[in-house]
Amino acid sequence: LISGMMEIHIARKRRTSNAMGIQKTMPRAIVAIILQATLLVSSCITDTLQYEYQHINKNGWAKNDTINFDIPEVTQSGLYSIKTEIRCLSTFPLNHIYIVRKFSFNTPFIGYTDTLRINTDKKCPSTEHSGINLISFAKTDSSLVLAKGQKGQVEMYHIMQKENLPHILDLGIRIKKVD
Repeated sequence: LISGMMEIHIARKRRTSNAMGIQKTMPRAIVAIILQATLLVSSCITDTLQYEYQHINKNGWAKNDTINFDIPEVTQSGLYSIKTEIRCLSTFPLNHIYIVRKFSFNTPFIGYTDTLRINTDKKCPSTEHSGINLISFAKTDSSLVLAKGQKGQVEMYHIMQKENLPHILDLGIRIKKVD
């Protein structure tokens, strides 16, 4: 009889502590919602102007294939770094690749062309994606001063002796404001 009363008393305490626990967690829930909303809004404010990959034809990157990137409107004037990235299979046969990049921005007009050498010596670790070994190579090599309101385009093509470069999957560009 006494053990039965103790069980009832313990059960009542649990219910009471649960009710109090709900009251204690309500302010935490509100704080968590406010924190998530703040993170959501702040994630929209970024120094990255463009971060995009374009898929390369599965038959390889042909010499006459130009990869285009449309650059959105610049929201903050300043200095921007440019990073070019290649994703390829681990079986990519070359040690480097030369890429021509043509930049053009409007109002005020900025246009220039450069040639970029990206080493693909496979010394960086490969990552596995869907059972395929991928290697990513990148080079940050130049910067641009851009004005608020400018939009642009970047065209890229390779100038290798081989007509077709196999095993390249994606070509990417990242344009980020320098602090």
